[in-house]
Amino acid sequence: MAGDELSTGPARGEATGLEALLNYLGERGVECTVVPHAQTFTARGEAAEAAFDPGCAAKTVVLVGDDGFTFAVVPASERVDMRKVRDLLGAGRHHVRMATEAEIADGFPRYEVGAIPPVGSDIAPEMMDERLTRHERILCSGGDHEHAVLIEMKDLMALARPQVADICETLA
Repeated sequence: MAGDELSTGPARGEATGLEALLNYLGERGVECTVVPHAQTFTARGEAAEAAFDPGCAAKTVVLVGDDGFTFAVVPASERVDMRKVRDLLGAGRHHVRMATEAEIADGFPRYEVGAIPPVGSDIAPEMMDERLTRHERILCSGGDHEHAVLIEMKDLMALARPQVADICETLA
């Protein structure tokens, strides 16, 4: 799993936020469009500020278990279903839970808490909700609360290689 060790912050001079994400994507030849927006603190709010359908916008959910961090990427319009996540992860990984803000801040100091992108040097989602794969491009957090990036789904899938499944809550 990515980010298994807690850190005390980015090294001096190390890129953070949007710059860190753009460096990561650029090193891999992945193009994206930066979408500046007013400060927001939710993926749904980011989608609204960027005038983007929340069903086509991704939120990265940071999870933690006995063996460290893992990530689930779901539409901004949805909520992750922890039962489905545990079932997908399989035997021996049933103690996974959502990470706390403090764990996220310590584990991923390059990015602002609540603005974790779906990929990065220390981030690779283990699972992605199938609803996102229906879109050619998706809006993702840019690593801070004032930028999003629009990325081709094929590029995100090539970088992350996540399991694709229905991992969102079903509304009754």
